[in-house]
Amino acid sequence: MGRTLISVFILTYLHLTVMTTLCVSVQAEDAELLIYPNRSHFYSGETIEFRCDVDGQHWNTTLKRNGHFVQWGYFTPLILSDLTVDMSGDYQCTAQSLDFTHETKDSNVISISVSADRPRAELTADGHTVLRGTRTFPSLTCSVSDSDNDWNYEWEIHGSDYLHVYTGAQTITPPEAAKYMCRGFIFGYTADDKIYTEDSNAVYIKYILPEKATIKVKNPEFCPGETIRMSCEMTSDEYRYTLTWFEWKTTSQIHLTGKNKFVISNASEAHSGEYRCRWTLSPYTFTEWSPPVTFTAINPKARVKASTSFLPAGGIVTLRCSVTPCSSGWKYYWYKDTQDTLLQTTEEAVLNITERGRYWCRGGRDSPVHHTDFSEPISIRESRKPPPVKNTPVKGTPVKGTLAKGTLVKNSPVKGTPVKGTPVKGTQAKQPSAK
Repeated sequence: MGRTLISVFILTYLHLTVMTTLCVSVQAEDAELLIYPNRSHFYSGETIEFRCDVDGQHWNTTLKRNGHFVQWGYFTPLILSDLTVDMSGDYQCTAQSLDFTHETKDSNVISISVSADRPRAELTADGHTVLRGTRTFPSLTCSVSDSDNDWNYEWEIHGSDYLHVYTGAQTITPPEAAKYMCRGFIFGYTADDKIYTEDSNAVYIKYILPEKATIKVKNPEFCPGETIRMSCEMTSDEYRYTLTWFEWKTTSQIHLTGKNKFVISNASEAHSGEYRCRWTLSPYTFTEWSPPVTFTAINPKARVKASTSFLPAGGIVTLRCSVTPCSSGWKYYWYKDTQDTLLQTTEEAVLNITERGRYWCRGGRDSPVHHTDFSEPISIRESRKPPPVKNTPVKGTPVKGTLAKGTLVKNSPVKGTPVKGTPVKGTQAKQPSAK
């Protein structure tokens, strides 16, 4: 009897133990899907590790994406390498126990997205200049459009002759005048694996010297072909003997020179416009731009004049060409009848002609030659009257005069000889009276 009771007790205990174990297994929490790196947004080429966690027990694991089989494993992480865009989707794992129950458990769902292109960081500043001698610097902020990830920030400082790279906050106060760039990064599958954004735009923080620059020039008006000369002066001599560069800003571009003189040879109309200058101690330290000086190309005009408009028979007419306001260094080009017919080129501004016609002139100088416009034409006509002939009287000889109707021309008398006159119609010549 006693043995029977003991056997019943043992069987009951074993039954209860098995039932308790089965109940615990059925009531256990479902599997949990974990990923590393713990992010939802990835980029092409990255690696993801999936773990299907079921109370630390040994289970067979199946990984699915959007309900379709991806990978199978036994108590090991499931790894996807070299991610591509088509690997985006909803991931879930199913765990199956290795005991006689063959129990299965489904995990939570994790959605991930994969982008082909990495974003570009954007660098903004609430100012770009610092007055030298003060320490009031603007703030710089590095931003990344991908807000799904927790970005870290790397900064580059490009000095005049060095590059400094460091990891910092999203917003910094620049420590010096220099060129700044930034980029964001997140950590990848390993501790050494960093996923970087594209580099940001550059922002320049500059020191402004308190001294003022000015342009000095003799005359801002010039004729094409002339040489333009100007100088950049500063109100202080403090930096005159330091390593100083000069920047010249024209309407279209900026020139960097080692001298405060700026010379333009053989200037043309294209060199017209505003000019400014500034003194530069380094690529990021300089004065403000000087007030502008406007250079203007003057179009010189040619004019032709003649000694007379009538060409006498057998005579000459002298033409004179003048160019104003730029009056030196010209050669003179002469044209007859049409502006396509070059008559002659002269070093002097004078041309003697012996033929009638229409004449033009224009000036030209330098190489290549800069020509003025054509002058207004001048017309030279032939004279219809012969040139007047002057009679020179001989002493003691009567001079023959030209009679005009109704007048009497008296001849010069010879001493001791009576003067004979020629009577005019209707009058009587007087006879000399006897004394």
